Amino acid sequence: MIQFNLLPDIKLKYLRVRRLQRLVMLIAGLISGIALAVFIFLVFLVYVWQKGTINNISSQIATQSKQIEDTSNLDRVLTVQNQLASLPSIDAAKPVTSRLFGYINQLTPANATISLLKVGYSASTAASTSGATANEPPNTMTITGGADTLATVQNFVDTLKFTNYTTAADSTSKPAFSDVVLTAFTESTVDSATYTITASFDPELFSEASVPTITPSIPPGSTTRAQLEQPTDLFQKAQPTAGSNSGGNQ
Repeated sequence: MIQFNLLPDIKLKYLRVRRLQRLVMLIAGLISGIALAVFIFLVFLVYVWQKGTINNISSQIATQSKQIEDTSNLDRVLTVQNQLASLPSIDAAKPVTSRLFGYINQLTPANATISLLKVGYSASTAASTSGATANEPPNTMTITGGADTLATVQNFVDTLKFTNYTTAADSTSKPAFSDVVLTAFTESTVDSATYTITASFDPELFSEASVPTITPSIPPGSTTRAQLEQPTDLFQKAQPTAGSNSGGNQ
């Protein structure tokens, strides 16, 4: 069967151009519709939804501000909240006072007792093991007690002067005490003496962040209570004695 193309070439090209024009117009219309929908959505988002959200938040802020303003004793409440917020840092900085008795037990000679121990851990806190209250300078202690002889008292002073300590984080040996002074002493008989010793201590000994290990420097012939199996009571009430000698020694 023989077919003849009765349409000239120019007519075929014209039809293809018309189809292409319709396709382009269709795509352009779809793109314009999508752009118009996005534009309408953005207008709704900015001028309707966002504005309504802002107005709602502003209303909530105004309501809550009014409630806060109507709160009685607001200044006191805020002060308490600020103080509560500072408690963790204060708790972390507090001294570990329970270490004190272990140190004293290691350092006190066997023939010496303590009747009063005052310790100033910081500028705002002070402790006294006897129940008395005193404003001790920061990082200092005052030890008052009795001993069998003044030689025992001097051994106590020397032990404090030359005691060192280390920590788990730092193995370097450092002095535990400084400015150790025998500020007062009395000797009533050959087997009875009283004393008062003041000393400054390294605050790291009572720091929450470290675990110190002290190494007492015990003079030859002297024994501390920690070395005895059954030591006598370390803290004893002071006995009034008529002293024949008194003075100070560093």
